[in-house]
Amino acid sequence: MSNGLQLTLTFKKSMWNTPNEYKDLSGYKEFKLFHMTDKEFMRRYPEYGPFHLVHFDGPHMTRHVLNEALFFAERSEQYTRFIFDDFKGYNMTLIADALGYYGFKEIDKGDNKICLEKKTA
Repeated sequence: MSNGLQLTLTFKKSMWNTPNEYKDLSGYKEFKLFHMTDKEFMRRYPEYGPFHLVHFDGPHMTRHVLNEALFFAERSEQYTRFIFDDFKGYNMTLIADALGYYGFKEIDKGDNKICLEKKTA
């Protein structure tokens, strides 16, 4: 992470007491941990960004994931990667199609995760 990229994490309330999984990242000046929900983050920091890596592992309803994805897509740059966890639990086709407008394309897919990358500036 020494290339100037910034990593931002938000957690749902049930995870607020377990950030120890991320303690190894705390030494990086690019790492910022926000103890708040995704909705609160989007409300409080609408101008924050750009984002280079976003891992979606929160709400599992299509409309909520789509809302988050569009929020971060509008604040992304070329080569930004989005990783969606448990993508089979919501309409990933709809979300990927919407992100296509921003230049995102699927680059990898597993049993539970899918990764899209922004190919255009």
